[in-house]
Amino acid sequence: MKKEFMLYGYSSNTDGTWYYGDYMFDQGVDFRTVEKYKEYLDCGLNTLMLQGNDPYLGEDWETSQTKKNMDNAYTAGIQKVVLFDKRIYDYSTVKGGIVGEGKAFETQEQLEDFIADCIKDYRTHPAYYGFMLIDEPSWECFKSIAQIMEATRVVSPETYVQCNLLPLYHGMMKLHSDGGENMTPHEAFGNYIRTYLEMTGSSYVKYDSYPMRAQIDEGFFILRYHLPGLQISLDICKEMNREFGLVMQAQAYYTNHKLRFRKPEEVDMRWQMNCALAFGIKVMAYFTYWRKQRNDVSSYVVDTTSFCTQDGRKTQLYYDIQKIHNELNEISEYLLDCSYENSSYYTDMSIAELHVQDMQKRDFSSLLDVKTSENATLVVTQLKHQPTGETVVCLFNANDPKGIYATPTTIKATFKRKLLRAFSLKDPKGETIRNDQLVLNAGDSMFFVLDK
Repeated sequence: MKKEFMLYGYSSNTDGTWYYGDYMFDQGVDFRTVEKYKEYLDCGLNTLMLQGNDPYLGEDWETSQTKKNMDNAYTAGIQKVVLFDKRIYDYSTVKGGIVGEGKAFETQEQLEDFIADCIKDYRTHPAYYGFMLIDEPSWECFKSIAQIMEATRVVSPETYVQCNLLPLYHGMMKLHSDGGENMTPHEAFGNYIRTYLEMTGSSYVKYDSYPMRAQIDEGFFILRYHLPGLQISLDICKEMNREFGLVMQAQAYYTNHKLRFRKPEEVDMRWQMNCALAFGIKVMAYFTYWRKQRNDVSSYVVDTTSFCTQDGRKTQLYYDIQKIHNELNEISEYLLDCSYENSSYYTDMSIAELHVQDMQKRDFSSLLDVKTSENATLVVTQLKHQPTGETVVCLFNANDPKGIYATPTTIKATFKRKLLRAFSLKDPKGETIRNDQLVLNAGDSMFFVLDK
């Protein structure tokens, strides 16, 4: 099977109902159809995730809604479905483990039998890929998650277990680590990622981070925790030989009656996609594809700001991301064989912008020298192309495309090794480089392939 980026959306097609608090509204149309799943696939999303609005509870499989959804998705051409088995999910929310005396299962073997029984029907479906566990767990749930993952590897090693962690953010140290209140946010977060991988043995770590922000008193800005969180996580994944996945922002969101996550447009999605690719990320999800089904009056996803509206219409964002995915297909074959090695940042400002200040600044002088026009903020990453050993340097213009330094940045890069070729999403053949100079819009990037 051809390798591809794993791309999927949270809040997939609904049954037509949606909620504000306790009030339910019904569009009168079920959107979990072959036609609507085909739209999902046509946008470039290749994996379907059925969440808690479409749970499987262990009812008769042949007549279940989960089977119907999987059948329709597979008929539409979707080869991988991650489903929500509430019986397994609920155990992943338990703090302190689920195996042992006084626990839900006396032995690990009993848990293995339970998992095998839960998945016995749907694991034979041609679209079955895996099931999901708790979203954004604290460290206290890691033991239960680890026990479920270990049991699943025994009875169904082909199963993908979806578990999305907490990102780096202020005030979350107690959630990230035992004794986290005595750590810095970055220390607690690094311990969180490392502990999760050590305890679970998972082949990957994934979390959601939504960087495209807007507030009344600050205007547009990039979340200060996004880039240092990626640097910390990818450093650990490199050390432990694990993969990394990222859930990206695809919605405007109000919390406590205040806009915090701005409406994403093409430039915002390019910023996020180019950032992910710069760090060698190969699993990317979006929150949300469909307008989130459950909202309340003070905290809600704004309708029309996701891929699809709650009444089933494709938005401009759908077409923007479809365009970006088509561009990604042009360069994916090479990038899928690249792995993260290192990262840093460059700026000509006397004080770096807030969203890169917390990154570690590292020495890349053995690979290149950089000069830029004024007010530049570049993230510089090093990847390795595994089949050839080639070094790949990515220059990512990390300025906010809606911020005060949104004008294009002119870059002159002098490489210390032979430059073999360059490419980017917008420019797969590197044709925009002239006399070792290029111009990058805020949120754009360029990859430079150097001789090993």
